[in-house]
Amino acid sequence: MNLIKSNTKDLEYIGSQNNNLLNYLEILKNIVPIENKGDIQNEINKLIRINEDMKKGLYFLTIQGSLKTGKSTLTNLLIGKEVAVTQAGVDTTKTPYVITKSNNDIPAIFVYKLIKSPKKPQDIENIIESIVDDVKGIKLQNNKWNSYFRKEKLKFTTENIKKYTVNESYNEALFINIQIPRPKEAKEWILDYEIALLDTPGIEGKKATQSQNVIKEIKRRTNMLIVMQSTVTPINNEEIKALKEYKNEGAELRHMHNKFELKPWANEYDRKKFLESEKKAIERGKDILKNEFGLKEVITESFNLAKVEDYLRNNQDYKFLKNEYDEFINFVKGLITSIETIKFESKREKALKQVLNLFNNWESEDGIFFKLKSKFEKDLEDIETELNEIKKAFLEYEKNIREFREDFFNKNYSKINEYINYKLMKEANTHLEIPNNLINKAEKEIIDNIEMFISNLNNELNELLKEYILKLLNEEKKVLDRQLNEIKSFLKEKKFTKFIDKLYPINFNITDIPNIINISVTKEEIKGLLNNKEFIKKESKGGLIGKILPSDKYLQTEKFEKHLKDNIFQKAMINGFSNFIQDFKTDIFNNANGVLDNYLKQTNKILLEVEEEYNKNVLNRKERNKNSIVSIEELFRNVQEVKRKLV
Repeated sequence: MNLIKSNTKDLEYIGSQNNNLLNYLEILKNIVPIENKGDIQNEINKLIRINEDMKKGLYFLTIQGSLKTGKSTLTNLLIGKEVAVTQAGVDTTKTPYVITKSNNDIPAIFVYKLIKSPKKPQDIENIIESIVDDVKGIKLQNNKWNSYFRKEKLKFTTENIKKYTVNESYNEALFINIQIPRPKEAKEWILDYEIALLDTPGIEGKKATQSQNVIKEIKRRTNMLIVMQSTVTPINNEEIKALKEYKNEGAELRHMHNKFELKPWANEYDRKKFLESEKKAIERGKDILKNEFGLKEVITESFNLAKVEDYLRNNQDYKFLKNEYDEFINFVKGLITSIETIKFESKREKALKQVLNLFNNWESEDGIFFKLKSKFEKDLEDIETELNEIKKAFLEYEKNIREFREDFFNKNYSKINEYINYKLMKEANTHLEIPNNLINKAEKEIIDNIEMFISNLNNELNELLKEYILKLLNEEKKVLDRQLNEIKSFLKEKKFTKFIDKLYPINFNITDIPNIINISVTKEEIKGLLNNKEFIKKESKGGLIGKILPSDKYLQTEKFEKHLKDNIFQKAMINGFSNFIQDFKTDIFNNANGVLDNYLKQTNKILLEVEEEYNKNVLNRKERNKNSIVSIEELFRNVQEVKRKLV
């Protein structure tokens, strides 16, 4: 009783020191930038998990061994029910599972499966850790990893057990929890004592990657380890490697040897040799465990588990096996008594081991304290250079805008020229229709009709050309838009978010582009055409020249239309486009509502605002960083003081 009181006080002391650590981590979480708060929350969760596990978590008893050692047989015998699938010489267990006591009289199987994949491969460890928490009865608040898996309840049947623990095609099961009610006939039942029994795949067996992650977590959470060996399968090098990992996590140790027997017809010499090899295997196993766990002595429990199993199945016909069975029952009672005696001490040692492992991580160069301190120190260095980087980005952007203005015409001249010569000229010729009802019209009326037609054609061609130029402008400015987005991302990263909305992309509208094409024909040119003596004489039978028009018949012919096109329209087109080339750059950029000039003024103004804001905040930021570094150093000293007290 005094031992329990003493150990309870030890647990309370460790818990109080862990609470101090939790307070320090909460302070640290308030100091650091938001992107690092999740890392610190993970460390806080680890400490809470250690506290909860120490106070009320199930006691994990894990059975570890190579193939053919009888792990699953021992599991069935310990719980008094055939749950684990057994088959001599075969690696039957493919997925790790844990057997716990059911809260009701109905057995069930709970299969834990992923429902969404984590972003980082290493996050699967956090998910498995949360699954084991669920089995142990540990609840962490705001644990985001719980949303990554589901707990699927199945009927307790041999088929379902085989399906998920043996069948490799069901590797989507991360972990399995088999819950069974207390057998009515059981006197001493191991699961009555808040003990969970774990069975894992054989050491040499092939394991899925997820199973390896689960086994890693089981090693970390195991309180007591039963190391299995048999006469035909002694402890090997692979198992030694696994044992070191259990030792590092502070697990208690028990050693069991599963005895085999030769067939009845074996001769005396073979029996003697067999017993000698069995004795050597037991002694070698003891020596390995003493060396690996640093123990002075190792007690080995030795049973023929097959005989115990036979007695349980056929106790009426195999009474000669009762001695083996009684010895095993005494072992189970002793194991329960041992666990009850050392449970507090074991949990204390386990908690201390886990907390000290946290300390080791924190004190390393990659640990959270040094990482955060380095982050603030680097930020102090970055402050000296980042304003120059912001200026450089803005100036580069402005430079590219100016180059855009200067180079756009040269880069796109051939496209625009081709568009005018082929698309616009074709469009103009298609739409050129000589005004109707010119017959018997006065010369002035004919001239007015042709002038109106030319004016409408001007407008139509200008709209087409402006739409084409606008398309080219918007296509070319995509490079500038990408650069602007990079500046916005840079400002966001440097916490200058209030300037981001002020930086809008360059927008060209069709109204920003003036009319460029000006097809014009003078009255004199039209009048000269209508009074062309040679033309009239050649193409018509007569008629008065000057005030008197060509004959009605001629006005209705294609020749007259062609004559208009060749002599008026083509000449007008040549005149209309002659000034286009030389005025193009000026008209588009300098006279198009000053789009780019105004934009350049705006970006320059924002840069000055950013610089002013930066200079205003930089001193505060430097001071804050220096204070954060001092706070982290002080917290780290406090953490080391807790470590000294615990050790």
